[in-house]
Amino acid sequence: MTDPKKCTIKLPSFLEITGHGTSLGKSLIATTAALVYRQAGYDVTMVRIESKLIKHREGDIFIATENFAQAAGLVGGLAGVVDPMLEAFETIKPGKSVVIADWGGGQADHRAQIFVATRIGERLKAMGISATSVIVTTNAASDMAQAAELLHTSAMVAPDIHRALALNRRRGPFNFVNGSEQSRVHSRLRDEAKSARTFEVRAVGGESWKVCDEAGMSMPEVIESDIETLSARIAQNRFIAGACQTEVAAWYSATEAELLRVLALPNAAKS
Repeated sequence: MTDPKKCTIKLPSFLEITGHGTSLGKSLIATTAALVYRQAGYDVTMVRIESKLIKHREGDIFIATENFAQAAGLVGGLAGVVDPMLEAFETIKPGKSVVIADWGGGQADHRAQIFVATRIGERLKAMGISATSVIVTTNAASDMAQAAELLHTSAMVAPDIHRALALNRRRGPFNFVNGSEQSRVHSRLRDEAKSARTFEVRAVGGESWKVCDEAGMSMPEVIESDIETLSARIAQNRFIAGACQTEVAAWYSATEAELLRVLALPNAAKS
């Protein structure tokens, strides 16, 4: 993990992780980003925008997507639903703190309307707050098509917010047979991502993270636990526990490096 004393990289003070569909791996990337920020010495406010039916993950602000149905009765309409997140922007200290938003699946239209109504990119820029949107996709043709559309929409509604594309390999690599539907959609995705920083997120081998997550363990706990403790927590023998720890540590190391590379701001010495 990154040593906060040695990290001089300046990171965006608003980071959102989004994608049109579900099961893209957005929440794991958001959780990992929060850990990367903390390791870099930032104070983190995590905003989870998801259904009340979803098991609550680590977070500071929870916004139920069911509340969008009552938006007409709120000051600001749809923006009023996410007001706790907007309020958190007022507390940001650039270079020292960050708000990370984890958007649940199916919220792309709400997000776009909120961004237009609040002129969020323009407002954040005026406040001196740098911002980045990470759009997540798997190698499924439908996911890639939606990611391409989301990249296009994001550039239209919030041109002042940097964009990044996360290619999540959880369902397989992004290598396709020429002429296939996936190849054609991937080509369009690459075109839309020309102005975005792109990175790959490797798959965690053998369900290694899933079993640890289901045991209620955080990623640092998995990486830093002694084998006896980890074995007991995940109810596996020490050999399997050791393999899980190795896989999770390797995944975190690779993802941390990619996030720091993609998110680092230009001329980014941390103040």
